[in-house]
Amino acid sequence: MTRMKWPPDLPSPVQPVHWSLTVECGIKMWVKRDDLIHDWVSGNKYRKLKYNLQKVKNSEYKGILTFGGAFSNHLYAVAGVCKLEGIASVGIIRGDGFDPANPTLAFYKSAGMKMYFVSRTEYRSITDDIIQNILINYPDYLIVPEGGSNEDGVLGASEIMHEFYSQCDIQPDYVLVAGGTGGTAAGILQSLKPSTALRVYGALKSDYLIQEIHRLSRLEQLPSGFRYYPETIFGGYARWNQELLDFITEFESETGIEIDHIYNAKLLYAFKEHMKNGVIPSGSRVLWIHTGGLQGKAGLRYRMHKKQNSGIVH
Repeated sequence: MTRMKWPPDLPSPVQPVHWSLTVECGIKMWVKRDDLIHDWVSGNKYRKLKYNLQKVKNSEYKGILTFGGAFSNHLYAVAGVCKLEGIASVGIIRGDGFDPANPTLAFYKSAGMKMYFVSRTEYRSITDDIIQNILINYPDYLIVPEGGSNEDGVLGASEIMHEFYSQCDIQPDYVLVAGGTGGTAAGILQSLKPSTALRVYGALKSDYLIQEIHRLSRLEQLPSGFRYYPETIFGGYARWNQELLDFITEFESETGIEIDHIYNAKLLYAFKEHMKNGVIPSGSRVLWIHTGGLQGKAGLRYRMHKKQNSGIVH
């Protein structure tokens, strides 16, 4: 189904997840379908761009300059929202250069994003000379960090739970969300009721994101119910194997809910193990925040095809 209305209708829907495993484990599960917000600007990317976009529209900024990879959900959303709003966009991209066969890069270009490609070493620091030489050409652009995780991004993400509480009287014991740069989790923490525990399933192998979530949340301390689980099963960020792909196929077939392989599939796979092992106990009420990222499915097909034809390991 095409979801192209702009601005999108909110709140995003909440629905039960009909998954046999939750029934077996005695758990009630719901999902907040932020993936349905918009085809180009979906999930937590819309949330984190909402107030950044308002800042550009209400000021003298000429556009948005931001950062990401060649398959970035964030850059995809920035390119999309800027096209929709008639605003210029610039992306500093971690990668070797433009590949027209890459559907994500092709979308950046079709949406009018000006692209600069830098090496992984150069990308690591905004103070790198090459990046500074790019930034100097855009003094009137709003610089948004990778993933959109700045103060305005956190403010937008905080609205997810406010919306949920206004939609229904479900009181979840646990909220589940995937984590990449920490802004969405930080926003949820700002608006989460004390009786609910937040479980963040990271896309990275490092525990670094715990400190970043704490910093972005501006809370004096993280609540006792907060837990962060790094990605330790599939080899790290954006990596996958056949077991994960089979899990995605099975989950989508059973529930009718599409999921991406970088964030939500890994969250649900880890949650499956947590249900089985009693980390999430029987009788729990669980709310999963679907953060979108479905544009990544085309990127996954591209990478699989490229791997099959070149022998390059992903």
